Amino acid sequence: MNATRQSPRKPYTEKREIPVSIIQFGSLDRAETHVRAIDISGEGLGVESDFPLPPGFVWFRDRVGGHSGGVLVWTKKLEQENAYRAGIQLLSDLPCDEKEREQKSELSGMPPALQHPWIITSLLVDDVREFKDPKAGPHCDSFSLGSSDRKK
Repeated sequence: MNATRQSPRKPYTEKREIPVSIIQFGSLDRAETHVRAIDISGEGLGVESDFPLPPGFVWFRDRVGGHSGGVLVWTKKLEQENAYRAGIQLLSDLPCDEKEREQKSELSGMPPALQHPWIITSLLVDDVREFKDPKAGPHCDSFSLGSSDRKK
């Protein structure tokens, strides 16, 4: 086991193609893509893609290993293939199960579109961009949020 690894990797046996949203560090660019899950440990997820993935925040469309997202910390080209390998450090979610999370969401009165971390992150990125350049306006074209879902 590598000196930096805290728990052993094991092959990822669930759904292999994972849709993700990546918010790139430094530029706040968001990319929607799919990665192929290879292995998982208690702290991270090993993935492959056909192109290099930028370091940044990663949100999974569907929970992976009980996690909603993580931080993409490294990418390297595979020598024998036309593919790239990347490592995602998984972030800890709140200590409650899915049923409890759904009940809390329902009780909060929050619009359903704002109950998902990738949408919240997207809205925050849009606000930062709009603050930097008010003429640029919102860039949230991956999600359709009605005017009742977001108030300025």
